[in-house]
Amino acid sequence: MGIVVGALAVVLADGAPVTATKIADVTHLKGRRQNTLVGYGLVIGLPGTGDGGKYLPSIMQLKSMMDKFDIPVPPAALTDTKNVAIVMIEATLPENGVREGDRVDVRINSTGAAKSLAGGYLVTTPLQGPGLDRVFAFAAGPIRMPDQKVKTSGVIVGGATMEEDVIHNYLAFD
Repeated sequence: MGIVVGALAVVLADGAPVTATKIADVTHLKGRRQNTLVGYGLVIGLPGTGDGGKYLPSIMQLKSMMDKFDIPVPPAALTDTKNVAIVMIEATLPENGVREGDRVDVRINSTGAAKSLAGGYLVTTPLQGPGLDRVFAFAAGPIRMPDQKVKTSGVIVGGATMEEDVIHNYLAFD
């Protein structure tokens, strides 16, 4: 007992401030990470700065969308289209997860020949998870250009609405 009291007296006599270390500062919970959802869609309403009718992937995507709404249009009729661009969409989910109905920001990047996405509107697009086997959210809305020097990339703040919960369960019981 005398040794313990003596050791405690030495520690207290040192005068150095005692600081607590948080568990989060030295480790992380298994499974805690950001998740990314992706989609491929169309931006419409561009003022002549879209992919253009000669960029076949964009025209085929536009034709496919029109077919879904029973609007019969031959691809040749879309060759003068310059107000549409094909884009890749990404949404990064927070590491603590999201619930159905939550809204998350999305990043939009042109993958075709578009000169600018400024003034465009993303048509409702499904966003899928890593295996591309399930829709977790839908993205749509007007594109905002955070960097005026980069005209082929933009964001839609709160542009994706979650259709599924993505919650990380940190506790496992065996």
